[in-house]
Amino acid sequence: MPIRRFGAYWRALYGWYNRGGYGHVAAYLAALDLSDFDPKAPPPKTAAFWDIVDANRAPEDAEMADALESLKYPLAVTLIDLTIHASDPFREWLKDRRNRRQIPHRLESAGYVSTPR
Repeated sequence: MPIRRFGAYWRALYGWYNRGGYGHVAAYLAALDLSDFDPKAPPPKTAAFWDIVDANRAPEDAEMADALESLKYPLAVTLIDLTIHASDPFREWLKDRRNRRQIPHRLESAGYVSTPR
């Protein structure tokens, strides 16, 4: 959108506000029924909501989920089980000692709890 058209849009909008638009907005808001509105209710779990959630997930979370899915989500899982059922890149990630501290967090994000040996 060219800058000129963008500026024209805002000039037209504010012109409408100044010619009585504020009154229309106020009348709409005054008539709006908010009796069933709950400000503490969780947001609806729409596709857009899950897109935002997934955007913040590490790729290893998806790899972990894939490995657990191939194991049919057992009640308990070991690192050896995960390594056997992981894809090649994720298997290398699991074997890399630098990632050892992240593995329990990845398991927790998949619904598992890490327990000491």
